[in-house]
Parts: sequence; C-alpha cells; structure tokens
Amino acid sequence: MLRVEFYPDGDDGPVLEYLRELKHDPYRKAVATQLGLDLHVLQLEGLSSRKIDIKRVVDVPGSVWELRRLIEGIQYRLYFCVKRGKVWLLHHLEKKTRKIPRGDLEIIRKRSKEALS
Repeated sequence: MLRVEFYPDGDDGPVLEYLRELKHDPYRKAVATQLGLDLHVLQLEGLSSRKIDIKRVVDVPGSVWELRRLIEGIQYRLYFCVKRGKVWLLHHLEKKTRKIPRGDLEIIRKRSKEALS
C-alpha cells in the first residue's frame, strides 16, 4: 500500500489546495470526489491498477506519472512521483489539449527533482 503525500512537505501544498477549491465549488464538487476516489485506488493498488487511468510522463526525467480523469470535456490531471512507498502529488492541471504546457512541465520537473532527491 502506498501513502499519499502532498509536495512540498507532505501535509499541504498546491495540489491539496486545488482539491479543496474543487470541493468547495458546487459545480465541481463531483470532480473533487472522483479525484479523491482515484487517489484512494492508487494508494491501495499502486501503479499497476486497472481501475484508474495513469500514464508515465515521458517529457520529464525520472519517474513522473499523471493520474487522468476526463469529466465533461475537461481533462483533469494530477502529476506525481513515487519514492519509497510514498506518492508525492506535485502538480495539477485542467486542460483541453493533449500537450502539457511548457511552464507546467518546468514546474513538474523542478518539483519531481526535489521530491525524488
């Protein structure tokens, strides 16, 4: 079983703040619930789970993954890396295209390097 941690210190960070914002938005509360359930499945079943959509991010060195959830035409993404039984949630993104914007890629690279070191 994996343990979910929030970059940078484990208990708080940009991804947790994002999930809180979703939870308090009446129009996107269901998104927060679904992402929370996906994270729970990831925690229980790991990277080999077939119940959630995860994919390795090839544009980032190291082992960075994205948890993917399509809801009403919006692609919700949570980026994470795994180290010593911990899933470090690094970044979040809502997008309508396949590519990760360059600025977001830089954020993911920087945070993954710090989390994995």
